Amino acid sequence: MGLSGSDPTGRGRPTLFLVHGASGNLLLYRALAEALAPDISVYGFQARGLDGKSAPFRTIEEMASHYVRRLRHVQPSGKYHLAGYCMGGAVVYEMARQIAASGEVPGFLGLFDSYNLGSLSKEGKHRPGWSALWQKAAFHFQSLREMSTGEVVEYLGEKLRMAAEAARGRVRSGLAGMGGAREGNQWDPKSGGFVQRINDEAAWRYLPPPSQLQLTLFRPRANYDYLREENMGWSEAVGERIELMQMAANPHAMLLKPHVVELAGKIANSFFADDLTEQREISGRPQCRSWSPGC
Repeated sequence: MGLSGSDPTGRGRPTLFLVHGASGNLLLYRALAEALAPDISVYGFQARGLDGKSAPFRTIEEMASHYVRRLRHVQPSGKYHLAGYCMGGAVVYEMARQIAASGEVPGFLGLFDSYNLGSLSKEGKHRPGWSALWQKAAFHFQSLREMSTGEVVEYLGEKLRMAAEAARGRVRSGLAGMGGAREGNQWDPKSGGFVQRINDEAAWRYLPPPSQLQLTLFRPRANYDYLREENMGWSEAVGERIELMQMAANPHAMLLKPHVVELAGKIANSFFADDLTEQREISGRPQCRSWSPGC
């Protein structure tokens, strides 16, 4: 599914494939797509099950396999640039791993505020409780204090949209359960259709196999008490092959204005730095474009 302000055909420009977060919806990337245009086109993968008809995928591996097949329809060959927010980062990692295993080349792999939750599960650590809710409220409050009036309105509007979407998901899940009960099927709410809950469960269960992948990790300036590891749990999967991008945003804010402008700039620098490196290797002399640092 293409995003507003994007051009999934690329037309000679690099294409960034974006994977949904736990909510399953692509609309959270709208501002990022607009900020990346016109230098980078984007193409997004939305979670199955949001329509209330198709069954959601239950594992990160299933999501990744499905999205890799769709990716190849859009871009049959070449270097695949992938990025994802929150649990979408785990899907990106697994997609890249499957792409590499098939002999193809993953390119830029961006993880936006994406913690390897499987590393916590393996250590036997529990999921967040009431203290995390208080921290979440504090992060939002601090973000609002730093925004202009227009940015506050947009920020709150986006959060209200996400809350409404979650409520609709719960309603669809309940209706699906009642429909199954009428047909004689026993419905278990824990394995029902609510996409965000299913995606959260998948992220906590996923244990990333070790690989030689290079990750670019976009880390918020602060994080929750239970998410304190510097490389956000990904070191045990890729070792030191992590490029850290420190953001000025709090958790939940880097995809919204004004921080999304910073995020888009860091993504563009990563893309075009790679392009310049390849051009230098081919030509044997420095190459420079107008948007490149130092030009």
